[in-house]
Amino acid sequence: MLRMKPRINTKRHETRQVSWFCSWLFTFFRGYPFLPFRHIVLCLTFILVAAISAFPQSKAEREVLGTLKQWAASIVSRDMDALGRILADDIVITDYNGKVRGKKEELEALKPSPDVKTISVENEDVKIKVHGKTAVVTALTIMQFNIGGRDTAMSMRYTAVFVKRERRWQIVALQTARLPPPKK
Repeated sequence: MLRMKPRINTKRHETRQVSWFCSWLFTFFRGYPFLPFRHIVLCLTFILVAAISAFPQSKAEREVLGTLKQWAASIVSRDMDALGRILADDIVITDYNGKVRGKKEELEALKPSPDVKTISVENEDVKIKVHGKTAVVTALTIMQFNIGGRDTAMSMRYTAVFVKRERRWQIVALQTARLPPPKK
């Protein structure tokens, strides 16, 4: 005997969920007469849109975000092989002093040193715009170092251009702008 699953009318089911949520909101905020219902709905809509847009939506955005995380981890661990794969051979880096350098100079600057230990690299406010096999990333990075036994922090805004080559994302251009230290 063949058993068939009952079909659920998803459109009606979704409508019930939405109407249930709206009635719950109305009941919850009924005790707050100083907040007009339309303002509450508008605020919740903005929160929902912000939450949805905060997460990468496409496969390419997820891949670029993964490469960003690998890049940060490679800087902390000073993994020259991983950094060599992430940075394109033809990369152009303009640092916060206006100096321009390439891959060789960047890898030299990131070589492990007994006097400098990178404690953490955190990317915040990350925005990724994908255009085919190219992605533009803007972010705020906060780095913690121990230099000669003394802890120090540095914050920078950066714009990085990634290109997908040989099934992996690589940085082809990077420009950084140093931010003033946080006020204590």
